[in-house]
Amino acid sequence: MLNQNFDPHSSNEVWAGGVIYLNTGEGWMYLAIAIDLYSRRIVGWDIDKRMMADLVSNALIKVYNLRQPEKIWSFIVIWESQYTSECYCHLLTNYGIRASIGDVGVRRDNAVAEHFF
Repeated sequence: MLNQNFDPHSSNEVWAGGVIYLNTGEGWMYLAIAIDLYSRRIVGWDIDKRMMADLVSNALIKVYNLRQPEKIWSFIVIWESQYTSECYCHLLTNYGIRASIGDVGVRRDNAVAEHFF
């Protein structure tokens, strides 16, 4: 949807998300983040021992409640099953957010989140 245009005109216009796993003192944990493309700052996150749909859903709920945006145009994600799950897509619809999902294996479709990691 965004066609790799990562320069929105204002804050809370486009968020990008991604997941990475980290070795912690509690063992391997999965970190889901949301980045505001305008400010290039992490605006929300969640961490869990399992990489399930609720991991990315909880990150989205937290950032949405924290930022309380008037209108999000899009949320960029790489092709991961958690971001295409029924519960996550339902959240996007409820929040009025359109997903811009990149192609399988094309990391530059979500370059901002990949650069953070």
